[in-house]
Amino acid sequence: MKVCFFVANLGDGGAQRQCVALLNLLQRDPDLDLHLMLLGGGEHESALETSRLTLHRTIVDNFASPSALVFTISTLRKIQPDLVISWLHPADIWSYVATRVVRGIPWVLTERGSSYPDQLVYNVRHRFGRRGAATIIANSAPGKQLWDSLSATAPIVVIPNMTLGGPPAADPSRARSDSPECLYVGRLEPQKNVEDMTAAFAQFATTRPEARLSVVGQGALTEQVAQIARKAGVGSQVDLLGFRTDVPALMSRARILLSFSRNEGMPNVLMEAVAAGLPAVVSDIPEHHAVLGSDYPFYVELDSAPEDAARVIDRVWQAEDSALHRAYDHARQVLASSAPEQVASAYTDAFRDTIARAKSSARSGWWRFQHHNRKRRQ
Repeated sequence: MKVCFFVANLGDGGAQRQCVALLNLLQRDPDLDLHLMLLGGGEHESALETSRLTLHRTIVDNFASPSALVFTISTLRKIQPDLVISWLHPADIWSYVATRVVRGIPWVLTERGSSYPDQLVYNVRHRFGRRGAATIIANSAPGKQLWDSLSATAPIVVIPNMTLGGPPAADPSRARSDSPECLYVGRLEPQKNVEDMTAAFAQFATTRPEARLSVVGQGALTEQVAQIARKAGVGSQVDLLGFRTDVPALMSRARILLSFSRNEGMPNVLMEAVAAGLPAVVSDIPEHHAVLGSDYPFYVELDSAPEDAARVIDRVWQAEDSALHRAYDHARQVLASSAPEQVASAYTDAFRDTIARAKSSARSGWWRFQHHNRKRRQ
């Protein structure tokens, strides 16, 4: 089975990290002939294994460049894969167009989110996906609901993100009472609501002068995060660490994870925190509920006042380890279905089903063509 993955780049993002992890795992399957198309590099490329993966790369100044489409079409013609699977919206859009030119290659679209702004690029993606995709693989129930609401014609399969931090912690004995560190991991972009998160920490830190916030990630709001901390008088307590590859080690020494996202797909960092036994203060959104359950006691309402969010942080700060461990009961059940081997197996099953349906459709189309010709000759 020849499968071609397509992602614009392997930059700093949870979706790219999941893509690399999946490709590394799928290379263990001797029945897969794996290919990857890239339009650029990225921070996570160093973690990509290529022992059984053929890499096809070009470098474009802009993902919307026509040269990206030319590359996609020529590469698909060269590879002739059994299917192409796209990861994130630039690859989604070009995959649709390219598979209209290079006929006979089913396109699998992956949904890594659940909510998008009303912008042209996302509207075009939705228009293409609802009619052009042969299969849609969402990593969460809210992602599936998005495509259900768009009346997508393709089967929609939910396959969760794989847990990258190892199996969930079975013992709450990790003492956090001596750790002064709160941790944020993710892109510094509006979707992640990092400004409200920083304001909440700043409010909390005024009563906990020993507290610190380590911010892992990069993005357009880096300077705004620093400004909020400085204006609140806690600039010396906020460390902007940029992109890091040692997130598990950072989690192991932190006391609380902060995640105030406005929307997610299946939140990678939160899953890793659960696996590490690191308690989290998170925004009250459906994607977090999907992992933590409705009874999780440390949700923060979106756009709540900094002092209200700070009180939730303080509750976790003071909570006993046994109570924190119980709070993750639902999440540990969710993670049990996200073991890497199970996720990889679900993808290969989806690949086989997509290819089988494409072949069946092709045979049906050939029969209808022959039947039509016979009727014309009669």
